[in-house]
Amino acid sequence: MAWVPTGKAAREGWQRVASSPSLSALAILSACAAGIVLGNGIGRWLDDTVFLALAASIAVALLFVRSRQGRLFFCLVIALLIGLLRTNQAMAPLSAPTVADFAGREIAFTGTVAEEAVERTASQELVLRSLHVGDQDVSGRLLLRLPRHPVVAYGDEVVFRCKPKIPEPIEGFPYDRVLRSRGIFATCSYPQAVDIRPNEHPGPLTYLLRAKTVLVHQLSLLFPEPHAGFISGLLFGGNHGLPSDLRGDFSRTGVSHVMAASGYNVAIFSQLLLLYLMRSPLGRRRALVASALFVVVYVLLAGATAAVVRAGIMALLCMLALWLGRPQSMRNVLLLTADLMLLANPLLLQDVGFQLSFGATVGLVLLADHFEGWLAFLPEGFGVRSSFAATCAAMLVTTPVLLWHFGTFSLAAPFVNLLILPWIPYAMFFAGLALLLSFFLFPLAALAALPAWGLSSLMLHVVRWFGSLGFASVDVPVAHFLALLSAVLIFLLICLLRHQERDRASAA
Repeated sequence: MAWVPTGKAAREGWQRVASSPSLSALAILSACAAGIVLGNGIGRWLDDTVFLALAASIAVALLFVRSRQGRLFFCLVIALLIGLLRTNQAMAPLSAPTVADFAGREIAFTGTVAEEAVERTASQELVLRSLHVGDQDVSGRLLLRLPRHPVVAYGDEVVFRCKPKIPEPIEGFPYDRVLRSRGIFATCSYPQAVDIRPNEHPGPLTYLLRAKTVLVHQLSLLFPEPHAGFISGLLFGGNHGLPSDLRGDFSRTGVSHVMAASGYNVAIFSQLLLLYLMRSPLGRRRALVASALFVVVYVLLAGATAAVVRAGIMALLCMLALWLGRPQSMRNVLLLTADLMLLANPLLLQDVGFQLSFGATVGLVLLADHFEGWLAFLPEGFGVRSSFAATCAAMLVTTPVLLWHFGTFSLAAPFVNLLILPWIPYAMFFAGLALLLSFFLFPLAALAALPAWGLSSLMLHVVRWFGSLGFASVDVPVAHFLALLSAVLIFLLICLLRHQERDRASAA
């Protein structure tokens, strides 16, 4: 365990961090994230004024510190307190009545659809904001389940009667916490006396989501089901167009992320777009601005989930670094993204999608290169080695999250990811090309859609075959213990690999 820093090595490490702007920024960002994590763990325990007084006192003391190490220490403490303060504020009780206060009572509500409707097999799910009970404003959001028809759109007003229910955990899964992280305090299924009033003053997001509806409809004209639903998921996120048994196969084989508009999809979109625009007559700076605007639009089209927002912010930060001509530190970009999202909503830390997205990205940033070296026996063609290395790194770091929340582990996931991930960029490219051509010359678009259709058939066959295996996904006993143990072992592995990297750099 010589690689664990103690004594002189720890002091030298502290001096190295203090003398490096990049490492100092990494430490400060980590301290802020640690404050938010700690605040989520201990809950609201001090008044905001106490935090402000502490932070102000330390900031004043910082003015009298001369050494870099001392300044860094005080900056770390301030960053930690900022994280704690923001989490403390997010957990403060609301002064106005919330929708949860009406649980169990049949009440007439009025609310506005706050997000794009999620279509299920026999229902649609809506998130309502700006709730009213009579003339009284009600805080919090409500998750409403309605029949699939009539279709309800973003911005519509819904009037209904129901008995709200407070969300509860489902078989150990923290369903209530996940909804609370989105500001949803209560749920209501199949209410009575429903009246839907279309949005009379649509904004830019309304028109954007209407455009997405048109695009998804065009895909349904180009591809038969289930390929239309699968390709729509690749491009815009969501697996609701797939049969339930196929959705189960995607879950068992550990590849649901390819249709969740995950960071993988956003990364492919932003990289391909930036590569194309940088080679166009626009020039470097205009290409960066155009790419950034397209990334923002794509994030909104894809539903702006935690994983999508994370990938979008990271892409924008990387583009900003290119604009400024500064070298990129992906560790700092990742931590800055996490801090921005968590400072905006500290309760987002309890969202499983957020945990999985950042866990996978940590694996990609810190471990993917090592896995690629260990997998040197795999061929490089079509990105097989890099795709499999990235999959293994992401799966390793997300394993504790999956064990803790779901208690299952997919044995088929590495193989299915290896077989389908290399083809996803090509499927997205040909599908996007066909979609664009379909508005101008449909017969040519149908021809351009053939490669995407063939790739979709290949990937769906792989998912179905592996999903049919009885051992594709297994339940893990003592899952919580194994989740904690695996998290500790992964942390130690990362520390060991970082130590080896420093030793090689010193030797060079």
